[in-house]
Amino acid sequence: MNAIAEFLRAYLTADNIVLAACYVGVFVFSILAGRAQARLWKKTRQGTCRRQQQQFITEARGHLR
Repeated sequence: MNAIAEFLRAYLTADNIVLAACYVGVFVFSILAGRAQARLWKKTRQGTCRRQQQQFITEARGHLR
């Protein structure tokens, strides 16, 4: 049990905790961005032209950044 505690203490530093939080943030943002893009596709599906759809999505994604 003591060996496990020492192992965790060696890797649970502030840098590693911040790095893990950044990875979680990127993961969550990727999921949210994917959902936003799916909603954009659903909204533009009623359009007539695929080129117009892609242009709309490209412009909307630019506004998200």
